Amino acid sequence: MAITMTICTFILCFIVFIIILETLRFTSEHIIQKRNNLLHANTSNNKTSIDKFEINEENKTVDIDAIRKITTEESNEILNKQIKNILEFIDIVFCVYLDNQNLNKFKSNVILYATKQESFDYKKLEITIKNKNDLYNLGWSIWNYLKTGNQEKMVKLLKLSFYEELRNIEETTIAKSFTKKTKGNTLKIPDIEKFLIDYKTNTITHQQ
Repeated sequence: MAITMTICTFILCFIVFIIILETLRFTSEHIIQKRNNLLHANTSNNKTSIDKFEINEENKTVDIDAIRKITTEESNEILNKQIKNILEFIDIVFCVYLDNQNLNKFKSNVILYATKQESFDYKKLEITIKNKNDLYNLGWSIWNYLKTGNQEKMVKLLKLSFYEELRNIEETTIAKSFTKKTKGNTLKIPDIEKFLIDYKTNTITHQQ
């Protein structure tokens, strides 16, 4: 009788163990399936979100061509104003060092530089300024104000414009001396922008 009870108890425990295992298996499979469903749903949602922002010509939110045109026009307007100012500066400051013909040549050269012309067809001119350091400082002031082109092109402008004064000077030597403050200056080249503001202010004051 005792043996029979033991066997029955063993069988009952075994059945319970099997039921627990099946329950755990079912629960685990259910959890895995649910997780896979969530992952699939998230992937689908992300793809939908990306598709909404697909880049193509029909999906433009702004007129890129219009922006480019406006930016170019604004840049040209700024450059035109700067060129007008620099030519006025040359007239005011250098009319005592250049006659009319050479003054116009120099202004033509500056326009070629400012508008980034490929040709270095700079005209040679005669100037009463003979101090090389003054010419270097002049070139730096124009380059710094216009902010167009690189210093090498400005060095080329100086070299070709003031041929007689700089013909024996290497471009590399000029470039090394190309700074705001040049030792050995005899002519003080004023800050262009500040000079023009002060000049116009004084002119208006004298006219009143």
